[in-house]
Amino acid sequence: MSESLEARVRRLEEIEAIKRLKYKYCYAVDAYNVDEILETFDDNAEADYGPLGQYKGKQEIRRFFAEIIPKTLPFFVHMVHNGSIDVQGDEATGVWYFDVPAIHAGLDKAVWIAGRYDERYRKIDGKWKFTVMKCTFFYVSPYDKGWKEDRGL
Repeated sequence: MSESLEARVRRLEEIEAIKRLKYKYCYAVDAYNVDEILETFDDNAEADYGPLGQYKGKQEIRRFFAEIIPKTLPFFVHMVHNGSIDVQGDEATGVWYFDVPAIHAGLDKAVWIAGRYDERYRKIDGKWKFTVMKCTFFYVSPYDKGWKEDRGL
């Protein structure tokens, strides 16, 4: 039996809501708006940013975005694409690629960053939230050399 039109529309609306969650996260991160970033996470969320560390719960995630990110990446612009979202009731999974031109304070230079987000979401009180965010970096390369000469990992 095929899915009803109503069920298909509802699933598409949920996918669109998750896309808006992702965009809100990216815009808030780029603006260093920690309070808005935290609105996108469940209270018990887990965030794994690879070489930048793993964080559990909103307090640790807050510390990451308030203390570590501004010192490490004083400028960046997220561009996410190729999002793939699978909704199963009030839970969902998603995968996104990202490209981020940035300034890396530790290297004192402009860099290219690329990678993938693997995410889990849960609908809580009618709103989607991140429950797990895993960031896998493909490269963090100096702007002047590019990822062919220096993947930076």
